[in-house]
Amino acid sequence: MFELLLPLYTYMRLNPACLFFCRLTKFSFGLMICFASVLAIADEAIDLSSIKAPPKNIQDILGILSQTKTPENLKNKAQNVVALPIPTGANAEELNAYYYRRAKAYEVLGDDPKVLENIKKVVKEYPSTNADLHNDELRFYANLEMSLGNTTKALEALNTAKLIGYFGWRISAYYDLGEDCLLVGDIPCANEALQGLKTTRGMSARYIPSQNRNINNISSFNSREYFLEGQILLKEGGYKEAEVLLRDASNNLSMVLEGLKNRDMNSIDYEKRIPEDNSFESVNAYLLLIKMQIAWSNALLNQGKFIEAELKAREAVLLAIQRVGPNSRYTATALLALARVISEEGRQPESVLLANNALKIIQASGAANSSIKVAEVRGFLAKSLVADGKYTQAEKVFTEMVDGIKSDPEIAARYSAQDLDWALAMVKTGKASQAAAMTSQMLAKDEIKFDKNSPRLAMIRAFNAAALQASGQSSQALGEFKQSVPVLVDQARNDSENATATIRQTQRMTFILEEYLASLAQQAKADPSGAAAAQAFQIADLARGSGVQRALTSSAARANISDPQLASLARREQDLQQRINTLSELLTGLLSAPPDQQLPA
Repeated sequence: MFELLLPLYTYMRLNPACLFFCRLTKFSFGLMICFASVLAIADEAIDLSSIKAPPKNIQDILGILSQTKTPENLKNKAQNVVALPIPTGANAEELNAYYYRRAKAYEVLGDDPKVLENIKKVVKEYPSTNADLHNDELRFYANLEMSLGNTTKALEALNTAKLIGYFGWRISAYYDLGEDCLLVGDIPCANEALQGLKTTRGMSARYIPSQNRNINNISSFNSREYFLEGQILLKEGGYKEAEVLLRDASNNLSMVLEGLKNRDMNSIDYEKRIPEDNSFESVNAYLLLIKMQIAWSNALLNQGKFIEAELKAREAVLLAIQRVGPNSRYTATALLALARVISEEGRQPESVLLANNALKIIQASGAANSSIKVAEVRGFLAKSLVADGKYTQAEKVFTEMVDGIKSDPEIAARYSAQDLDWALAMVKTGKASQAAAMTSQMLAKDEIKFDKNSPRLAMIRAFNAAALQASGQSSQALGEFKQSVPVLVDQARNDSENATATIRQTQRMTFILEEYLASLAQQAKADPSGAAAAQAFQIADLARGSGVQRALTSSAARANISDPQLASLARREQDLQQRINTLSELLTGLLSAPPDQQLPA
């Protein structure tokens, strides 16, 4: 039966129109049509052997990473450009083109400090008199400053760029501004930039005659608008809605790439500046596509779609290595996205390995220790170490992250270094009082923003309770536990039913329940009535409830298997079980359909 249903399931997953047809018509009739389609094309269009789960480990990625070099022809071009002397007798516009070209060449070579040195000369000493070119160079400069941690300079440049140039250039500047706002966690700023982007698009629609509108430009503007809005939704927790927008953004950008006239052209090929718009070259479009795939992977991951999330992250890594080389900060960001998925699948040593590779690439690119990107990579590396049970190492990396941020007061003021995984590491390394101070601050801040029954707030409250318990404040901890644990147990059951429970959630829940039981056990010693002991048994029974137990068991099984082949088999078995559950629900729907919607016997 399963062998028959699997092709149908696969076909319906790949063809949403089929499922939609089922919903609009009599369900069983629509299903029959889909089944007929499967039988008709089974030998041609659908090759089930080609629909595979991701590789069982990351050795393929590490191999490609170590063996791939920056293309020699492009590398040689870039080296020739940076060797060119300053042109004698050149005017300001010619010097603008010279230093801009050098900046682009150093970008190919992966030398960010040299890129910054040259692009600063462009925007500060020799700005172009062409508004579109000036917008372009300001955005190039701003994005580099942002990647190196210089937030104020980046935002100043983008706030200038959004006001100059033709409509398309200004739309791009608003997009860049919104993205940078999100990097520092400023969602109102990002929403303001999104509104500015939409307003500018509206103005362009009014002032540009329809016959002059380029379909490539329209698709490009669509991709930026959808991408920025999708990223904002990701930050706000709207993962399903974000997935739709990110898919649409990717599709629109793919249309742009299909329509490019000169895919392989690069700005270092030209002595004179040429507007790098959608008809010029594909490099910038591919860089944007890499970022879209990373965000898309994140949206899938947060919905518990682990296989799809890993596949999308792998696409981003391979595209980054292919397009910008293994030593690019874009490759490092893609590696981090893959590490995040791998971590949630319970493969912590591999996640740590990927995060370490990403950190090496970012540091080699010249990014300052105070930069947001270095902080992001270090933060994730530390979280992976916590998930892997390496608490002392994790605490050390978290501390290095904060020390780096402190060297830039502006970033330190805007970047939140508080993290529940850090609190857990501190509890495990005997620094419970410091953990309690951190979680108390987090709780005070988020109590204002979230409903009292919010799972997010409950998780912070429970961690605060665990830190209080570990620091000897048992009575205070107990009250916090009683308020937060029921909410978290309900959420765990819901996650289990929807197959969205992750390894990290399971580890956190286990930690919380252990600390809660310890708190109740301590109280029971001084409670002759036995009420605390009874409550401890209730919590234990609650944790053994079917929904929570399934979540804890399935994810913990993968997390605790050290043999890679056995872990792969466990992962495959659980993925197949999820498919079986989906097909069972489908059959249940068929059997429970009203008689007039069922096929005749």
